[in-house]
Amino acid sequence: MPQLSFGEYSLLGDNIIEFLPNAGVEVDAAEALECRQVYKEIGPEVLILVNRSQPYSSTFEFIMSIMDSPELKAIAIYAPNNISAIVADTQKPLSKVPFERFHLRDEAINWLKRHNT
Repeated sequence: MPQLSFGEYSLLGDNIIEFLPNAGVEVDAAEALECRQVYKEIGPEVLILVNRSQPYSSTFEFIMSIMDSPELKAIAIYAPNNISAIVADTQKPLSKVPFERFHLRDEAINWLKRHNT
């Protein structure tokens, strides 16, 4: 998997990207720039799967920078535990694109595939 300063990512399809932050990191504006660079390399439209299987935190600046990415088409959050699910749910109102949270990773991937038109 390709590495970022805060974790790793993988391609699940031509334009579906899964991000897996390292446990305990805090992602902020600098990390958002890394993500946005990956988006630009992948293509004009990307769908992202945020894997919250490990605990991490994100700043408001990170969230807003990601949400403002012109390449972003949809966001799925894989949140296997209740704390991660609560955090993900607080971010949904900030999204300008389809945004859903899932307890099962496969369900999140299938949802993204349906938004890949």
